Amino acid sequence: RAPRLRLSAEGIRDNALAASGLLNDTIGGPSVRPYQPAGLWREKTMRASASTGTYVRDEGDKLYRRGMYTFWKQAVPPPQMELFDAPSRENCTIKRRTTITPLQALMLMNDETYLELSRELATRLFKEVEGAWEDQLSKRIETGLRLTTGRKPSTEELGTWIQFSEENLKRFSESPENAKSFLSYGEKPRDESLPELELAALTYTMSAVFNLDETITRD
Repeated sequence: RAPRLRLSAEGIRDNALAASGLLNDTIGGPSVRPYQPAGLWREKTMRASASTGTYVRDEGDKLYRRGMYTFWKQAVPPPQMELFDAPSRENCTIKRRTTITPLQALMLMNDETYLELSRELATRLFKEVEGAWEDQLSKRIETGLRLTTGRKPSTEELGTWIQFSEENLKRFSESPENAKSFLSYGEKPRDESLPELELAALTYTMSAVFNLDETITRD
């Protein structure tokens, strides 16, 4: 038995990477530069000509390495980690603080990393649970929740998630252009063989699942 404990800043991203199937578990090697808001380093650097004033994002599998390998600029910590209380490396920190702020939820719902991981998790569910939307939706949601939270949903929970997913599908069906845009985030191209509207609807559901307190908390 142990007290509830929110995952570390690195662990939250690693958990999402693992659930989506994109986690690159290579051990060792140089630091990597995943997604980050454009111009962030430029705002903080004192010399525009300095090499550390330009953030050059990595490509391919390097984007999906564990959080511990993320390049860390002392004056500009990785924003994803800073929002989840990763300490500044300017001082020694014995124990990390744990805060709860609206920015954390906004980041999980809107950051390019998590939008891409939500789509890839939905893609994984479509491939692992084959069949028509109406026949396999409950199984896909159940599998998605197990991959992210480590448990199966109750019958009542599952009904709520199914209703939410059906509402998502209805909204995207009314605005197909929004579905296309929603699935465009991230470097990895989406699987064109999967139905666009249904994939967008399940992606939206998985995005909400990634934002659950239960997903980012060890219970």
